[in-house]
Amino acid sequence: MKCSLVTIVIAVIITTGSYQAQDEYLDVEEYEKLGQSSMTFLDIDVGARSVGMGSAYTCIDNDVNALFGNLAGIARIRGGALSLSNTQWIADINQYAVAAAFGGDRFGTLGFSFVYFDNGDIERTIPTKDLENYPEGFYPDGTFTVNQWVAGIAYGRQITDKFSVGGQLKYCYEDLGITDIKEPTFDDSSGLFIGYELIEDAENRLGVLALDFGTIYYFGFKDLRIGMSLRNFAKSVTYSFETFSLPITYRVAIAMNILSLMPQMENHNLQVSLATVSPYDGGERLHLGGEYSFYDLIVFRAGYRSNTDIGAFSAGFGLTPKAFGSLKFQLDYSYSEADEAIGAISRFSAGFSF
Repeated sequence: MKCSLVTIVIAVIITTGSYQAQDEYLDVEEYEKLGQSSMTFLDIDVGARSVGMGSAYTCIDNDVNALFGNLAGIARIRGGALSLSNTQWIADINQYAVAAAFGGDRFGTLGFSFVYFDNGDIERTIPTKDLENYPEGFYPDGTFTVNQWVAGIAYGRQITDKFSVGGQLKYCYEDLGITDIKEPTFDDSSGLFIGYELIEDAENRLGVLALDFGTIYYFGFKDLRIGMSLRNFAKSVTYSFETFSLPITYRVAIAMNILSLMPQMENHNLQVSLATVSPYDGGERLHLGGEYSFYDLIVFRAGYRSNTDIGAFSAGFGLTPKAFGSLKFQLDYSYSEADEAIGAISRFSAGFSF
C-alpha cells in the first residue's frame, strides 16, 4: 500500500509540475497572450462525455471520442465504434461532429473524424462616413456565412500492455466570407509607410494541415495512468497581411478509478482526472473532473476548469442501454455554465460499438 501511495504522489507531481514551475518563474497574467490565434473553432471541445467531466479527458481510454482529445485513447478499441455529437454553442452556433474507428490486436486502430460548424447567416455591414443617414457609422449590405470544418485520419497502437500512442493528420478549413480590407502599403525603396490601399471583396479563405499526437501510460497499479496530448500543431496562416498560429494546446493529465482501492465496490467505478492545460493563446489552466458509473448502466459526471470565462463548471450524465449481442449503445449529455447574456451550453452525443 505504501508503494501505491508513492506512485500516485509521483504521478500528481509530474502532472502539476509544469503548471507550478511557470507560475513561480513569471507572472502568468502579465505575459498572457490573447487574440494571437486563428481558427479558434479548433479549440472548442467536442463530445458530451469529456465536457461533462470538465474537459479533463486526456486520459480517456478505449473511447472513439478520444479522436478529439488524446489520440492514444483509441489504441485499445477492438472492433468498430461510431459516435455522433452536437454542441449548441453561443450565438446560435452549432457544432456537429462524427468520429469512427476500427481496431484489432495485430494492426492497431484506424480512426476518422469530422467536425463542422453551422454559423448561420451573419449580417454584412459596410463602414461609412455618412453619419447623417447612417448614425451608427455603417450600413447593411446583405448577409454572408462563415464556413468552418476539420477532417482527420488517425492511427493508434498499443506499444506494450502499459503504453499506447496515437497521432492524427487533419485538414482545417475556414472561410470568413468576403469583406473590404484596408491593407497598409510601403515605399519599395525606403520601406516607409505610405498609407492604406482598399481591397474590395477580399476572400478570407484558408486551409492548412495540422497534426495531433498523444500518449497514455499505465503505471501498473490498478488503472492509474498518465496521458499527454499535443493538438493543432501546424504552420502559421496568413489572412491578408496578418499572420497567426493555430490554437496549439498541450495537456498532461492523470486519472484513476479511486473506488478500485475498495474491493467491496467492484460494481462501482469513479474515475477522477486532473489535467494541466497549456494553450498558445491564453493562460495556464487546471481541469478537474469525475465520472461515476454504476453497473455500466448509468453514468454521472461533473467537472471544473480554472482560468476560463465560459464553461468553468460542467456536469452531465450518460446511459448505456442493454446491448443486442455484441452491439453496445451510449447516450450522453453535458451542461456547461455561462453568463446570462450567453446562456447555458448543451452537448449531446450518441454512439455504438461492436
